[in-house]
Amino acid sequence: MRILLTTWGSSGDLHPFLALGMELLRRGHHCALAGNPAWRQEVEALGLEFIAAGVEQRPDMLMDHPELFSSKNMGLNSLRALLNHGIRPVLRPMLDALVAASPRFDLLVAHHFALTAGTAAEISGIPWVTVYLAPGVIPSAYGMPAATHLKAGTGSFWRMVQAGIWRSGRMLTAPLADPVLNEIRKERGLAPVYDALFGHYSPGLALLLFSRHYAPEQPDYPEHFRQAGFCFYDGLAATPAASNAEQSPAFVPSPELAGFLDSAPTGVRPWLFTLGTSAVSNPGGFYKLAAEAMATLPDQRAIFLLGHEKNRPETLPPNVLALQYLPYGWIMPRCGIVAHQCGVGTLSHTLRAGVPSLACPYAFDQPNNAARMEELGVAKRFLPGRGWTARNMRALLLELDQPAYRTRAAILRDSLAGENGPALAAELLEAHAARLESAGVPARASL
Repeated sequence: MRILLTTWGSSGDLHPFLALGMELLRRGHHCALAGNPAWRQEVEALGLEFIAAGVEQRPDMLMDHPELFSSKNMGLNSLRALLNHGIRPVLRPMLDALVAASPRFDLLVAHHFALTAGTAAEISGIPWVTVYLAPGVIPSAYGMPAATHLKAGTGSFWRMVQAGIWRSGRMLTAPLADPVLNEIRKERGLAPVYDALFGHYSPGLALLLFSRHYAPEQPDYPEHFRQAGFCFYDGLAATPAASNAEQSPAFVPSPELAGFLDSAPTGVRPWLFTLGTSAVSNPGGFYKLAAEAMATLPDQRAIFLLGHEKNRPETLPPNVLALQYLPYGWIMPRCGIVAHQCGVGTLSHTLRAGVPSLACPYAFDQPNNAARMEELGVAKRFLPGRGWTARNMRALLLELDQPAYRTRAAILRDSLAGENGPALAAELLEAHAARLESAGVPARASL
């Protein structure tokens, strides 16, 4: 089978597709990934074919448009900026690339925010599979939308309320997103779609690449939505033969990092402060507050993953080591707490490592992810606003540094250890291809 993957966004959106692609290679399938031209080297190093799709997305794009992180109007300001500055510029070249490549492939497997995937499938006739990486972008009366900080309620009354919130949200987002896609569909002589963000998904199969232990399938999901689990990748699983649980010991800490860890008092595990690959471009006061909080805890150690040198606080206490990057699969199991932005890629690594989280959501799906983690009892939320002070951050960190949080995080870690997201996702794709063949849809290409 020949499978074309396509995704859009940050490394958190790319890495699950790399994990899936490596599993498909391991099973003997040919696999290509279409996406941001800047990803070529990383993708090809894993043995996957790479197809440049769209214009190169600069890592500092988020710094150029701070409104991307706006939480005003229930996230509508952020969505408008994302559509105009992030998605619109890549749609035409991405559609062209997908249509041109599709005759060589049997399946197109696309991130739900790769808005032209359905259009490419309609034009070329290639069967199409939608991928969801986070639960907050799937409409459900059992949950809240991605951008809201509200926790979901239970019972028939709350299901009615939440269904109404989703209906209102979809009515508000459709006028923002639909014209962006329908402008291109009109150029191709295709009928317009409605609710491009939440209602335009594959009719054959949708893969949920997040764990049921984090967010289970809901009763009102469409029948063809199938949950596989998290697909972990952070550069440590260096060969296609590596499974979801296996990690190569390729990472070797620098002498500075090794010395910092070795010099910690007995039993003291460092706290990690990171903002992933999106919020790190516009961190606000996160690192400054963290430095101030750590200055009052001289016996505790912390590592700041800055992403950009500009994020380094002017004053850094001696119990803090600031670095640009570390692979999560290596550092998080060595930590006691992780403070992070709640992007689904980052939070999945905290769950796999079994560490409590200080949840500091900014935008996109992060508020919903933070609420879910707090509901699971493995996180405390530290929400931007008047309460964003070093004193409050310190108090929450000390609250998290207690046996109850560590125990719940360890239980969840052990539950995740029994899952292999890439393997189950690959099995679901193989079964879907077999159903298509039995229904008379022949393979479009052969190995």
